[in-house]
Amino acid sequence: MDCTRGKPLGQGSFGEVFVANPTDPKLPNMAVKSVPEDKKESLTAEHQILEKFRDVPGIVRCLGGGLSKELNPENGLRRYDLLLEYASGGSLMDLIYGGGVGAAIPRRHVRVYTLMLLKALSSIHSLGYVHCDIKPSNILVFPREAGDGTKGETIPELKVADFGLAMVSGSKNLRGSPRYMPPEVLADGTVTGAMDIWALGCTVLEMLTGEMPWDRLDDDRDVLREIRKGCRPEIPGWLSGDAKDFLSKCFAKNYICRSDANSLLRHPFVAQDSEKPTRMKTVIEEVQQKQRRPGGAAGFLPQFSRQCGPVLLF
Repeated sequence: MDCTRGKPLGQGSFGEVFVANPTDPKLPNMAVKSVPEDKKESLTAEHQILEKFRDVPGIVRCLGGGLSKELNPENGLRRYDLLLEYASGGSLMDLIYGGGVGAAIPRRHVRVYTLMLLKALSSIHSLGYVHCDIKPSNILVFPREAGDGTKGETIPELKVADFGLAMVSGSKNLRGSPRYMPPEVLADGTVTGAMDIWALGCTVLEMLTGEMPWDRLDDDRDVLREIRKGCRPEIPGWLSGDAKDFLSKCFAKNYICRSDANSLLRHPFVAQDSEKPTRMKTVIEEVQQKQRRPGGAAGFLPQFSRQCGPVLLF
């Protein structure tokens, strides 16, 4: 496929992300995550994991990857490129803070988004993987056709992306982003699906309040100190009862007692509200059907430099 290099989406010390525009106007744009050949290990691992989730609803689609043919004239190395669908809506972080800090997202939208994310996490965990870095900047927004939503509103489709830190469940490793990290990871590096559920709770809280978890703390070291003491992100009293109960199940200190994605899919916060559960099921089925259509998705990739960067210690 012949492409021209488009706008940059992000850049860091180990690589860059940019849009690739196919010369054939009938083909959709792609996001390209590119690193030098000598730093390809993380991208090849991510590529292998994404291949396992090909066409799984709620997970960004990998379109291929491999070494470039051309050599970099500066260092004589080729580049490893990972091709992904391009999300023209940006990330969930853009959606949350597009109206400014504290603006939040309408609760009825949060409910639909949470349901989408739970279905994606259920798929990830069912294959024995843990994402390890769930947060708004790693969740992509795919605009949908007008009326594809609830109450006649247009609600975008969300997909989980950036599997660079993903691991097999049961591993031992300290990784993740501090403000979304659960206590068991800090205690002994325990990596299970419960880690993603805690981070999901942080993300849902962020959608509801329009503020980052632990917003009153400026330094990530202070955040980690609070988590080690057994504290959890503050749940505002003004939230509805079902929202508070949902978050409390995500923030159970003992990860063995924390609810999993499948049980949370039945929670009233996402299964029941002003609309009937059957209507909620219809919304998600529409999302899944769209993903299965040939050429049905457009893709964006989170920037390497993030507002809250991940931690990876071996």
